[in-house]
Amino acid sequence: MKIIPIIAIAVTGFWINAVYSQALTDTNSAIIQHTIHSDILQRDQHIQIYLPDAYVSTSRRFPVLYIFDGQFYFYYGVAFQQTSEWQSKSPEFIVVGITTSDKQLRELDFDIDQRRQNYREFLEKELITFVDRTYRTMDDRMIFGWQSAGYLVIETLFQRPDLFTAYFVASGA
Repeated sequence: MKIIPIIAIAVTGFWINAVYSQALTDTNSAIIQHTIHSDILQRDQHIQIYLPDAYVSTSRRFPVLYIFDGQFYFYYGVAFQQTSEWQSKSPEFIVVGITTSDKQLRELDFDIDQRRQNYREFLEKELITFVDRTYRTMDDRMIFGWQSAGYLVIETLFQRPDLFTAYFVASGA
């Protein structure tokens, strides 16, 4: 179990390095805003979607990285994707930022057991379904969460390990 914290530190360090080293300059990339209504959460959910350069110029399918607290970390994911692809360390992937607009609402979503379960159900039954129907995606999915959202990512890893292919956590409270 000592290897997991080492991997988490390495991934986080690489992520931060990637974020500060690249600017968004590609002209074929697209960032799209969506608002989807969630029956499970009983509210509208705002998301941002980054489509990599090759999405426009090819018909192939792409892996997807889902990022909690998209209002803070979405562009970090985009920079990570662009840097990794540019350095030939990773294939291009779609980035989905899940916006949490209110601090109190975020704390409720991630800090109460039933709300975490509802959020996981929203991810599986509504958000992933929406993204898969709307965009050319692969079954390879990744998820990133920071702090309380990181706890939800860890919990999802243990309760639904098949839902995502890779799990990234920073400061999982």
